[in-house]
Amino acid sequence: LAKRLSDNKKVAIKELRIDSVKNWKAYDLFARETQVLSSLQMEGVAEFYDSIEVLDSEQPAAYIVQAYIEGRSLEEMIHSGYRFTIAQFFKLAEQLILLLEQLHHHDPPVIHRDIKPSNIMLRPNVNGSRQFDVFLIDFGAVANPQVQGGGSTVAGTYGYMPPEQLTGNPMPASDIYSL
Repeated sequence: LAKRLSDNKKVAIKELRIDSVKNWKAYDLFARETQVLSSLQMEGVAEFYDSIEVLDSEQPAAYIVQAYIEGRSLEEMIHSGYRFTIAQFFKLAEQLILLLEQLHHHDPPVIHRDIKPSNIMLRPNVNGSRQFDVFLIDFGAVANPQVQGGGSTVAGTYGYMPPEQLTGNPMPASDIYSL
């Protein structure tokens, strides 16, 4: 969490310390996340502001800067004992399904590959039409469907991944399975 100096807006900064990377694939996934986020401008994905690489320092790093979401993850809410009503549950599911539909119909399609409660942020809604606004975060495992046969990186979280994702062949339906 930081403040943008130009307007004092809260921003979220994701850092990848290059010296902590165990293999080049981690850097490749971070670069892919940056590329995808910079192309997305849709409700339910935090606004992308900038990506920065500082490679000529003692501790080289890459950063992604996005709008900060004032809210809590679905995982945090569940662990804190919050109980959703049936109506709230259906509103959340509807928002997530519409968001995934937008991502999967994006050009090129975006397959998140890591849909799980900790990557679903809920922000209290102020206009009253629904109780929460839903955001999908952490696009660090995003698939690149333009690369056909370009590798078999398995990314995601066990327990949420469908079989085809475990074999390195994710498709839009993989996100629906995880949801």
